[in-house]
Amino acid sequence: ANSLEFGYLGPGALWLPATGKAKIIAVNDVGFSDRVIAQAGIKSIAELKGRKVAIAAGTSGDMLLRLALRKANMAMTDLDIVQMDPSTIVAAFASKQVD
Repeated sequence: ANSLEFGYLGPGALWLPATGKAKIIAVNDVGFSDRVIAQAGIKSIAELKGRKVAIAAGTSGDMLLRLALRKANMAMTDLDIVQMDPSTIVAAFASKQVD
């Protein structure tokens, strides 16, 4: 009581209030700079069906992909999900190990 707690809030943490695990009373800035990226020639989320897609489970990128799939009436099961550490995803994408 009578205290103030603050800290960095990544997009993934915004799920916490929905589950009753946190209360957010103010947000300073939301940049909306996350993107789902794909290899050349893939022009839509639907074209990822059956393709290898790398995610770091539980991150904002994971959340963003799930939301994009939902909007396209798709599910994670429509993709060949490859779970990776965030530090290895860029290299895997650049070397075309994932789509």
